[in-house]
Amino acid sequence: MIQTKNSITVRYIIIITPILFVLMMILSAIVYFREQTRSAEENEHFCETVTVLSANAIRYWMEDQVRIAQMIAGEPSVIAACANPQDAESFANASEYLQKIHEQYPYYENLPLAVRLKSEEKITVRFAGQEKTIRNGQFFTDTVKGKTLGKGGMQFGFIRAAFEGKTYFISEVYPSLLRGEPIVAISVPVKKEGLIVGAAVISPQMAYITDRFVRSVRLGKTGYLCFADSRGLMISHPNKAYILNEKLAEQSTSIRSKVLGGDYSFTEAFEGIRKKYFFRKVDFPVSAIQHEWYVSSVQESDEIFENTSNFLKILAATGIISFLIIIAAVVAVTRFMFVSPIRSLSAAVQRLADFDLSVSFVTGRKDEIGAMMNLFHTMVLEFRKIVGDVRLRGNRLAEASALMTKNIGALASASEEISANTRSAADTAKLMLQSNTTVASAVEQMSASINQVGMNAHEGSCIAEDAVKSAEKARSTMTALGDAANEIGEVTELIKRIADKTALLALNADIEAASAGEAGRGFAVVANEIKEFALQSTRAADDIAARISVMQENTGQAVAVIGDVSAIINRLNSSSKIISHALEEQMKAANEIANHAAQSSHRANDIASAMGQLTQGMNEVSMNVGQASGRKIPLHPHQHIVGSAEEVSRLAWELLESVKKFKME
Repeated sequence: MIQTKNSITVRYIIIITPILFVLMMILSAIVYFREQTRSAEENEHFCETVTVLSANAIRYWMEDQVRIAQMIAGEPSVIAACANPQDAESFANASEYLQKIHEQYPYYENLPLAVRLKSEEKITVRFAGQEKTIRNGQFFTDTVKGKTLGKGGMQFGFIRAAFEGKTYFISEVYPSLLRGEPIVAISVPVKKEGLIVGAAVISPQMAYITDRFVRSVRLGKTGYLCFADSRGLMISHPNKAYILNEKLAEQSTSIRSKVLGGDYSFTEAFEGIRKKYFFRKVDFPVSAIQHEWYVSSVQESDEIFENTSNFLKILAATGIISFLIIIAAVVAVTRFMFVSPIRSLSAAVQRLADFDLSVSFVTGRKDEIGAMMNLFHTMVLEFRKIVGDVRLRGNRLAEASALMTKNIGALASASEEISANTRSAADTAKLMLQSNTTVASAVEQMSASINQVGMNAHEGSCIAEDAVKSAEKARSTMTALGDAANEIGEVTELIKRIADKTALLALNADIEAASAGEAGRGFAVVANEIKEFALQSTRAADDIAARISVMQENTGQAVAVIGDVSAIINRLNSSSKIISHALEEQMKAANEIANHAAQSSHRANDIASAMGQLTQGMNEVSMNVGQASGRKIPLHPHQHIVGSAEEVSRLAWELLESVKKFKME
């Protein structure tokens, strides 16, 4: 069995473990950051909602306080007291009314009334047996037993705003004149017949606002609400020490800058702790408040992400457990899908390496390993077939070599006979060489004679061609002579026509002369002469025509004879050409015979040389076989063949012994 230092499972786990670990880490990081983002978004949404609701709540509450202040300013007793503060009855009625309001709303620090006087004017009022000097804008009555009488004045912005006619005005948060606790003053002008005669002031305690709007809201373990104004001062905070703490305001300058710059949501480190801030401005009219108010939710960042940290721990534990489960599953699947089949395949291959061809690789798997095992099975089947064929053919080879050894004697005799026949063929080739030489000489002589005859025949052909040309010229000449005779005949015909015309003219003249009588006798003589001349001309023309006719006939016969001679000469010329062509063919045939005779002589010489080389080669083959068999003495050729047959038989038995190593079943 093949032993391996590292199994596939171990190597696969070594490879897959870091990959799975990295993937799990990436997945966990993605899930963690998504959860962190979700948690931060939920917290921010919650804080924003709380902050917005708180800002709206404080605005609605402050609007209620403004309405209370306006109610006080509209009270007749208050108007009467402000219009005539030195009137004891009006003063007493107003004080009683204010006291009832204060008892109804105990979170007010004080409910004073400020009188409006001329800038240098002052009045004196009596309260609890004591007289107090009151100047413009100062309080002439209150609900704290006269402790704030003569306080206030035009140095306070909320007093000035009321006297300026503003519907209401909210002061900055400042320490109370009584107890030093933070309060806020809301002033409303008191009017009589359209004229401002004073101001009604209410002073809600910031501690009440803190208890109602700040401490009542909790944001987790470390989160809280607080109020700050545009100065950066805390005006309401769970920690009382932070309220109106200017040093703290200096430390939070960056926070104030961001808020005033419009950045209401951010994370900032404060006193070494990173906190998440969310601000919301309370919507008061800018002209109705000294410093704008902001509601803020504050929570430590660590607490915001505390749930995320817990989630991370759970995620890490879950990831580790999942990682171990996946590794175990990978190991199990690897063993089932790969290791077990490969081990089976390795065992089968080991058997195949031990010459065991009975091993089977048959499997029902349809995957790549199944395909590989099927290929091994096909290879084993082919090996079985090859080894079986080698065994069968080895047995046949051994039997054939034994039979060849038995028949080697007959083969040796046949070899000797072939050698004798080869020597006889060599002798015959030599005789054929001599005969071919004689034939070649005779053919060369015949070729020379035929060449001479051919030359004579060619010369006769040339003479015949000259005779044909001469006969052709004679025939042309006679033809021209016949043409001339024909032309003369035409002239004779013309003369005869002229003579006929002349005779006719003479006849007419004779008739005219007879008609003329004696006067025409001379003319008649001339006419007779002319007539006689015409008759002579006619007879001469007939004689010439007869002679020309005979000449034309003789000329035609001469042309015919010359044509016959020309035809005979042409046939003679054709015969000469045929004879010359036949002689040329005979000359070519004789030359070709001479060439073939020469080639036959060369071939006979080659055959004789080849037969000699063949005899020598057979002797050399016998010598080489003897040397190849390892014998030192010359052997007869058939003895070499016997040794070769025995060697083949030995190799066949060795092949059979090698094949027996394979196990087929």
